[in-house]
Amino acid sequence: MENQFEVIDAQHDIKEICNDKIELLVDFSESDYENYRNKSLEWLGIGTDQTKARRIPFMEKNKSLSDFTLTLEDAMTSSQDEKCILLENPFYLINWEKFADEVKEKDSSVYELGKQIVRATKRPVKLQQDAKDLLKGLGIQRYAALHWRYDLEDFVKRRKSYKDTINMVKEIRENPYSFCRSLKKILDEQKISVLFIFSPPSDQEFAWILRESLYPLKVITDDEILKFMKIRGFEELLPFEYSLLCQELTFLSNSFFYSIMSSWSRNVVVERAVEGRNSNYPNLDLVIKQEETLPMELSAELLSSPTLDESALDEQIKNRFDKRVEIMKRACSVLPELERLAESESTIFEDLLDFHRHVHETTTDLAAYKKKDKCTTNLNRISHVFNVSEPLDLLICLPPKCGTTNWQKSMSTVYLQNKGEFSPKKLLGHSMYSILPRIDLKELKKATDARSSIFKENRFRIANVRNPFARLYSAWGDKQRSTSSYLQYWRGITPFQEALGAPPEGMNNSFTAFAQYVAANPGNSKMNFHWTSTFSQCHPCAIDYNMITHLEHSADESDYIMRMLGVGEGAKLRDRYAWSPATEDELKWQSVPRGTAKNIYKHYYLDFVLFGYSPDDVIKFIKATDKSKNAASFDQEESSRNSFRNLLNNFKQKYTDVVCSVNYF
Repeated sequence: MENQFEVIDAQHDIKEICNDKIELLVDFSESDYENYRNKSLEWLGIGTDQTKARRIPFMEKNKSLSDFTLTLEDAMTSSQDEKCILLENPFYLINWEKFADEVKEKDSSVYELGKQIVRATKRPVKLQQDAKDLLKGLGIQRYAALHWRYDLEDFVKRRKSYKDTINMVKEIRENPYSFCRSLKKILDEQKISVLFIFSPPSDQEFAWILRESLYPLKVITDDEILKFMKIRGFEELLPFEYSLLCQELTFLSNSFFYSIMSSWSRNVVVERAVEGRNSNYPNLDLVIKQEETLPMELSAELLSSPTLDESALDEQIKNRFDKRVEIMKRACSVLPELERLAESESTIFEDLLDFHRHVHETTTDLAAYKKKDKCTTNLNRISHVFNVSEPLDLLICLPPKCGTTNWQKSMSTVYLQNKGEFSPKKLLGHSMYSILPRIDLKELKKATDARSSIFKENRFRIANVRNPFARLYSAWGDKQRSTSSYLQYWRGITPFQEALGAPPEGMNNSFTAFAQYVAANPGNSKMNFHWTSTFSQCHPCAIDYNMITHLEHSADESDYIMRMLGVGEGAKLRDRYAWSPATEDELKWQSVPRGTAKNIYKHYYLDFVLFGYSPDDVIKFIKATDKSKNAASFDQEESSRNSFRNLLNNFKQKYTDVVCSVNYF
C-alpha cells in the first residue's frame, strides 16, 4: 500500500486536503464513542456530515496485527471512489510490548517498520513547541510524570471484573500515604524533585490530595498548568488538544509512572520505548515492589513532640529571626517618626531610605527619634491573625499573597486532626479559609490602648511576611485577571491605563497602571485586603511576635518553624505555588517608572522597616525599574483619588490608617 497513497500528518484544519467527504474512518477504539469522536473531528476541522458510517474497527473483529493489515488493505483498495481516508488514533491500543516480543526476533524489518510508524505519528508541532515553552517558563529541566487514570467515574465502573486492581485503587484513594511514600523514595533515588500529575477532569480533587501527600516534592497538577498557561498568554486549547499537550510533557519526562489499562499511558510508553526512554514504571506494580523495602510506620523523630532545645536548631536561621524581631522592636519604639515620614507629602525617597538604615542597623542609637505619642492599633474588616492555641500554642499572622494558602492548609490540617475532624476535602475551596479561629481585633485594640498584651501567653508568635514589591506584583497577577471580580478598583486604575494603551491579554489592566494606582492613593482605604499594608494586618507593635519569617526564605525557614512546632510530615508547609515561574521578583518591575516604584516604597514604608527588610532589599527593585519613564501626572493621580472619595469617607467612619496620635490626613 505504501506506493498507492500519499500520507499526510494532519495538524489542525484538513478541509483543504480532504475537500470531499471522508470516505473511510480507520478507528482503533474499542467501541463507537460518538461524542468523543465528534470532538476529534471538530478539532481537525471536519463536520459530522463529511464522514460516512463505514468504519474499520481494529479491536472488535481483528485478533492480530496481520488480520488487521489485511482488513485495512482490502477496505482501502476495494473502491476507486474513496479519495480521502482518515486514520484516527494511529497506535491507540497497540500492545507494543507484545508486538516487540513476538516480532523483534522473527522479523526485524517488520519491527523496524513498527518503530517508524510510531515515530511518524507524533503530536502536532505546535503542541510540541507549547510543551517546550511551558517547561521553559516554569524553569523546569528535570522532572517525572505520573498518570493517574484510576478515577471512580470511569475506570472503576468499567473494570469491575478486575477486583484485585480495583481494591488496590480504592485503598490508595482512602489512604494515599504509602503510595506517595514509595513514589518519593524512587524519585529521591533518581534525584528528581519535580513531578507532573496528569489525571481526568473528574479526578482533579484526588490529584490535589496526592499533591499534598507528596511533600516536599514540587508537584504540578492540571489545574496549575492551565492557570499558568492563561497567565502567560498561551493559546487556549480544546480539551482534546490539552490532553495531547500533557502526553507531550509526559513523553519528555525523565521518568514516567504510567497507569495500567490506559491507552493514554500506553501511547506514551510506546513512544518513549521507541526513543530509548526506558524509565517507565506501571505505578501500581511499583508500589507493591517498593513497599517491601519501606518501613510501615513513621520514624521516632517524626513522631517526637516539639522541643526548644536550641542546640538541635539551625543557629543561622534562629539568629536571622532574632535580628528581625530586634529590628521590629526598634521600629515600634520610633513608630510616630516612621508614620510621619510615610504620611508627609514633603518626604523624599532619600529621607525614607536614610531613616530605614538607622532602624535596620541595630547599633545605631534611636533615642533622638523616640516620642511620647500615644499609639493604638488598626481595626480592619477582617482579622488576619490566627490563634491556633490548640494544639500548637501558636499565634500566627497570615496576610494574603504571602504564601497564605499553604500556611492555612498546613495549620488547618493540624487543627482539624487535633479535633478528630480532619478530611482532605475540607481543605478544598474557599471554606478552608474559615477553619482556623481568628483573634478579635477590638479586644486587641482595647488591650493596646490600655498598654497591656493579651497574646504573650502563646509560646510561638509568628508573622509571615513578603517583600512588599513582590507581594504587590502577586496581587496584581492574581486579582486583576479579566475573570477577576475585583472590578470596583477599575475606576481608580483607568486614568493610568488609558495613557498606556491596551492591557496584557487576559488582564483587566497592566501592572504599571496597577502600581500607579496604588502609589497615587496613600493608606488602605482605597485598597483591597489582598494588597493593603502588612503592618495594618499583623499589628506588629501590638503583638509581641517572637518570629518573623520572609516568604523569600521559606524553603529553610518553614522547615525550622515546623520543627519548632513539632508538625508531622503530612501537615508540613508546602513550597511556593508550583506553577510560579522561576523569575527574579525584581525583574517583574522593569516596565514600571522609577518614580512610581519610589512612591510604592513610601506606600509600604512601615512594612519594609518593621518586618526586617533591608535598604538593599529596596534598592534592587528600584534599580530594576525604568528610569527613562516619567511617573504618572498630577492630573492622573488626582482623577484616581477623586474616584475613591466615597470609599475613603466610609473607611474613615470605621477604620484608621494612622495608629499614633498625630493625624496626617
